[in-house]
Amino acid sequence: MKYQLTESRKISLISKKSKWAVFVNCVIYGAIIAVPLLMLLLVYTNTFFKFPTAIFPEDVKQVLAYIGIFLTVSNLAYLIYMFFLIKCKYREVPTVADEDLPSCAVIIPAYNEGKHVLSSLNSILEADYPPHKLEIIAVDDGSTDDTWEYIARAAAESNGRIKALKQPCNMGKRFAIQAGVNASNGDIIVTIDSDSIIFGDALKRLVSPFVKNAKVGCVAGNVRVLNLDEGILPKMLEVSFLFSFEFVRAAQSAFKGVFCAPGALAAFRRSAVLSFIKEWAEEMFLGKPANIGEDRALTGRILKNNYDVVFQKNAIVYTLVPTTYKGLCKMLIRWERSNVRENFLMIPFVFNRFAFNSFKFISIQITLFMQLLWSIIPLFTAFLYIYCMIATLGYFFVIASPMAVAFAVLPAILYYHRCKNINAFLAYIYSLFYFTVLFWITPYSILSFHRSSWLTRGEKKQKLNNDGRV
Repeated sequence: MKYQLTESRKISLISKKSKWAVFVNCVIYGAIIAVPLLMLLLVYTNTFFKFPTAIFPEDVKQVLAYIGIFLTVSNLAYLIYMFFLIKCKYREVPTVADEDLPSCAVIIPAYNEGKHVLSSLNSILEADYPPHKLEIIAVDDGSTDDTWEYIARAAAESNGRIKALKQPCNMGKRFAIQAGVNASNGDIIVTIDSDSIIFGDALKRLVSPFVKNAKVGCVAGNVRVLNLDEGILPKMLEVSFLFSFEFVRAAQSAFKGVFCAPGALAAFRRSAVLSFIKEWAEEMFLGKPANIGEDRALTGRILKNNYDVVFQKNAIVYTLVPTTYKGLCKMLIRWERSNVRENFLMIPFVFNRFAFNSFKFISIQITLFMQLLWSIIPLFTAFLYIYCMIATLGYFFVIASPMAVAFAVLPAILYYHRCKNINAFLAYIYSLFYFTVLFWITPYSILSFHRSSWLTRGEKKQKLNNDGRV
């Protein structure tokens, strides 16, 4: 590949061997923690701003105070719980030897991806996995551009290693994956998005948990951003992704109940999905095809069938992300709608009993409760936020923004600890960015959760060379 990446993407400010390394790291860690503390101190000591206190009746202010305390305590307790899970219970599964690897079928569904699909296929061909145990299946989901030409070209040049399938029309990602599963023979099914690439032995690492534990039905890969050099949005999303995967999913993996194995890179035990693959592909939501959230829905069915779902931190995939505000909003809306749907669909089988002797089941219940809380609360706070902004002539933003920044402390620390990169401070920028111009995403997604449009189909995020290499 012409675009070389390291697994951890470390860009250290100073060499580890330098005698100043410890000092520099301590200073940066201190600065990461000091930023929100100074903002909180500045505002809540009323040094420069006086917050109008008459915008609410006393009874309303008391209720809001209780709600604020509840949210703060519950979120803090849950974060501490997640941190405990990661430190005490999460471990990556060691990569197994080549002779122990299972047969694997990699399915790449593509719709109007053009050259991007060629880049993804090339990365699979170059993956460190025994060729006689690896199937590669590319499925063109009725593209209207030149995607099929690139798939056919890759298949022709692969010496029979790539099987090319073409849907008669655009039927949706679920049907494309189902077609790939039906055409495959591998014991493990791996799905990779057509705008994503892997390196080295990522596939080996991804499928190793299946070999070590027969109860594992699904393994989630670790998603990072590919197009980091295309503006500040990809850099901010890189920090957000690392927290979402290496903290949130790592904690969920500790109780073997990861809620979503990402479409960018996920693996499934064939025997675990064959029983419901047709039902999943044809799933309807409020009388319409459930086109979005295929990864979350597939993972949920695996959990419902009592399989373990784990996260393999060292199985890294790099994916293209939006570079514009409009593209970012579309992506987040699609994700939020999927989360809202699947969270409520999980309620019947998650809260149908209380198995206090099952660490996994209780942890899934706690996690789903928090997910529901995070989905519902913004629906009310968004209107409150707008009202406060108007009633205080904007002062409310000055008061509330330090709290938004405070929520970014953990992602910032985690990113710097993992990558030794000062882009960690972008966690604060992204938090403020979300607080100011993206706060409406969750409420809007809840109110429009019945819609199933993909929104971002066909968007191109990065230019590629003619050979499909990044």
